[in-house]
Amino acid sequence: MHFGKTSYKAALKVTMASAAIAATAGAALAGGFEVREQSTHFQGMSFAGAAAGGRSLSSMFWNPAASNYVGAGITAESNYALILPNSETTITGGPVSGLCGVGDCSVDIGRDAVVPASYIAYRHSPSTVFALGINSQFGLGTQPDNRQWVGSIYNTSAKLFSVNATPTISHEILPGLSVGAGLQIQFLDLQKFQTTTGPLGGGLRTNLQGDSTDVGWTVGVNWRPTPSTSIGLGWRSAITHSLEGFFELQGAAPDTAIIADIDTPDKVTLSFTQDVAAHARVSGTVEWTQWSRAGNQPVFIAANGAPFWRLEGL
Repeated sequence: MHFGKTSYKAALKVTMASAAIAATAGAALAGGFEVREQSTHFQGMSFAGAAAGGRSLSSMFWNPAASNYVGAGITAESNYALILPNSETTITGGPVSGLCGVGDCSVDIGRDAVVPASYIAYRHSPSTVFALGINSQFGLGTQPDNRQWVGSIYNTSAKLFSVNATPTISHEILPGLSVGAGLQIQFLDLQKFQTTTGPLGGGLRTNLQGDSTDVGWTVGVNWRPTPSTSIGLGWRSAITHSLEGFFELQGAAPDTAIIADIDTPDKVTLSFTQDVAAHARVSGTVEWTQWSRAGNQPVFIAANGAPFWRLEGL
């Protein structure tokens, strides 16, 4: 679904979504950690032209200079994506596999989600636009369809949630050449629950929770050498989150304070759009995401600095 109100004309009928090199392999390696649903418009185009602006205000997610396309007054756009995952997990070995005769050893751990993303821009002058984007860039959730399955000793449910508020400003410094910059104000929340004394009910449950609000940057440039050509380059900085929270062993011990540093990756996006005929356009995107900043990130006990759990596979 795509709901929006903009000052743009209707999109051209034919778009060739070329160069879909938008880090497909990187997203797979990230194990679903990155949320790609910031724009239903550009999802439908395989993110071709995402940073080049011109047809959807959501382009400002990849490039803050792209908001300079809007007309007079206020322009707003909202996007909603429904995620219905299916992820079967089966225990084939290990200390609890012998219980498969009396318990459920195969479950679906996918967690349904609705991902909204909204953008609003105000043209302050012929050359300057103020804008705000609110969306989510990172998130991951698992929840077995049978909470009493044999593998509940390892994990019952987990969720990593984030929301970004990104105020930006774009300015046309020369005819056809705009620059933009803004803040990323990102809230990150981590939750993990599991059974600690065994599957099939009756066990104690652990609860790990932590959250953080930290700040990053975004900058970009947009160049329109001709009315039919647009080139955009945008950067979203990494953000280092210092999560603070607690670890709880239900009914067995007082809460233990925990701390964890989580690094989100930098993202650089280069896009172009080129009108080639009255009803045809070629668009392309090349994107680089620094996944080496992420990885296995330990959670520490605050009192003594000892690691006791790891965020695997981010």
